[in-house]
Amino acid sequence: ILLYSDKQGTGKSTLADVMKALFGKQNTGRINGVSKLVSRFNKEVLENKLVVVEEVEVTRGSPQANSLKSLVTEESTMVEAKNLPAYVEDIYCGFLMTTNHLPLWLEESDRRFYVIEIDHQGYANGGSEYAQFTKLVGELKKQLASDAGIKGIYDQVIAREVSADFGFKL
Repeated sequence: ILLYSDKQGTGKSTLADVMKALFGKQNTGRINGVSKLVSRFNKEVLENKLVVVEEVEVTRGSPQANSLKSLVTEESTMVEAKNLPAYVEDIYCGFLMTTNHLPLWLEESDRRFYVIEIDHQGYANGGSEYAQFTKLVGELKKQLASDAGIKGIYDQVIAREVSADFGFKL
């Protein structure tokens, strides 16, 4: 999943916080940029169940873009920890990425990434609904501060009915 907004302060990182709480802190890795994810010593990052990559900015056809595409598609990859030999390991993690840069590095027909544009008038830098949005985010952060609150979010997500097509046209 790639959360995109050309504005800052729209809640992309807050949604990542919700995902981190649902997956568990011990199961989530959070990094800034893609360099550590696609670098030589990426074993620690890929050992997580959820990898949150914030501030994704890559160019089309770059080695980083191609490595990202491989990581989200392939079943395994070469990993290496410092002072240990490299080896192939299965990939069991999911990826949540955020960016304020239009993801022009993705081809229009790319099926590997689900891009969600987050655009509303509550954004932090002058949106007309800023007060309502910050109140909502504050309430959400209070809920994330307790195990009972996280369980409440989990229960609501599990109980939610999702249509069979989930918005996709087959």
